[in-house]
Amino acid sequence: MAFQLHDVFIRWLCSYLKEQRVVVGRLASEWTTLSGAMPQGSWLGPLVLINDLTAACHIHKFVDDTTLTEVLEVHQDSRMQQNLDDIVSQSAASFMNINSKKTKEMQIGAATRK
Repeated sequence: MAFQLHDVFIRWLCSYLKEQRVVVGRLASEWTTLSGAMPQGSWLGPLVLINDLTAACHIHKFVDDTTLTEVLEVHQDSRMQQNLDDIVSQSAASFMNINSKKTKEMQIGAATRK
């Protein structure tokens, strides 16, 4: 589901994600340029997520984390690479980049049957 947001809010949010400083009373730190995603502890964190991502497998989304899950029968071919390629394309179309350095893969073998 796409959100209809006013341009002023989008510009403010982009500014918020680009530079920040800390203010305590009348003291203020220098401005710093952020290099990550949503700042830890931000109250906006749970509100900002990639809501439009879809996949042909199970997809679990929370804030800026997405997990793809695939359950296969014995001798069934995996479609995980195609699912991942689809997610990468969708993300790029939304001007969002997937951080390949933080991307993990886990494979769990089939249970043996007697």
